[in-house]
Amino acid sequence: EYSVTVKKQISSIKDFANIKEVLFGFSANTQTPIKDAVVVMSIDGPDGKSIEWIGKEIAIKPGSWQQLEFSFEVNSDKINKDANIKLYVWDKASEDFFIDDLRVIVNGLVSSRMLSSGYIPERNIEYDFEVPLEGESNEFYSDKNAHSGKFSFLLNSAAAYSPSVTKKVSEII
Repeated sequence: EYSVTVKKQISSIKDFANIKEVLFGFSANTQTPIKDAVVVMSIDGPDGKSIEWIGKEIAIKPGSWQQLEFSFEVNSDKINKDANIKLYVWDKASEDFFIDDLRVIVNGLVSSRMLSSGYIPERNIEYDFEVPLEGESNEFYSDKNAHSGKFSFLLNSAAAYSPSVTKKVSEII
């Protein structure tokens, strides 16, 4: 039902005050039309209560792998540094489809340390499901239908939880 969740505490994201946009992309494949799935960006306060929740409908044509990318505008002025930002795919109808090659790109204003101007991708996360994350079950990693490499992640009614991708800030900048 839920995909891998990318979760970061706002205070751990370098120069968060300069962030203007988060891009969340992945490859997806299904054999049947998907009726009710969304890509979600949520921001939760330190108490776990939702501050902001944005869902964007996923449209996947059956039969082949497609590259999908979703843009979420961020207003960092309204977000507490102790809040958490989460990105995930929610398969609300518990239909079978595969995702692979997950990407998160955080775009923001160039910091004063930079000599150029405009927007640049400064903080990126990629995950291709080739190796199960440490301590996670590989039960829903599938070698039957991969976009790149040997594995993808199967979303269905049995996959209620999935691995979380957590990276140190120093690993993505």
